[in-house]
Amino acid sequence: MARDPYAVLGVARTVSDAELRRAYLKLARRHHPDSHPEAGRDAAERKMQEINAAWALVSDSTRRASFDKSGDAASRPRTGSPGFRADYSDDRRWVNDAEDPFWSEGAGAGAYDPRPMTSVGTSGRANVLTMIPPGLFLGGLAVLVVGLVVSFAPFALLGAFGMFFSFIAYMMLAFVNMARSRTEDNN
Repeated sequence: MARDPYAVLGVARTVSDAELRRAYLKLARRHHPDSHPEAGRDAAERKMQEINAAWALVSDSTRRASFDKSGDAASRPRTGSPGFRADYSDDRRWVNDAEDPFWSEGAGAGAYDPRPMTSVGTSGRANVLTMIPPGLFLGGLAVLVVGLVVSFAPFALLGAFGMFFSFIAYMMLAFVNMARSRTEDNN
């Protein structure tokens, strides 16, 4: 990467970590190869590699401080691990190379990122929210079956409504998780 990482990300050197992350995410969404037509994917992929290399340098506080102090290319990270390559020919999957030190079976390919994964869907409240749709569905199914067995139409109707609302709750859960993820990305 020949350019200044701050110029690539379009931010000043004095930018906060949160603003830096927002700038990276904005550029990543705009230049991701999958969001471009087939004709523009190669250019988008090159731009995305440049953005990722800049982010890899300034997202790590130690490397960022070293770069800010010296501006030295030695503090710049490599743009990829030795055997890591993208194969966009047929199935668009990442290809593993046994010589790649960052690859471990079951963990997937890519550079090591020591920061923790996002907590979307892992908190206690999020786990309870994910259990509402199946609970509504099973409860609605049970009430529906009981209503049909005893030939009590209001019970059967209540069960059908429960199953219908489980579908609605399942769909709404996706929107709740997307909103939570977007809020986390903006913070």
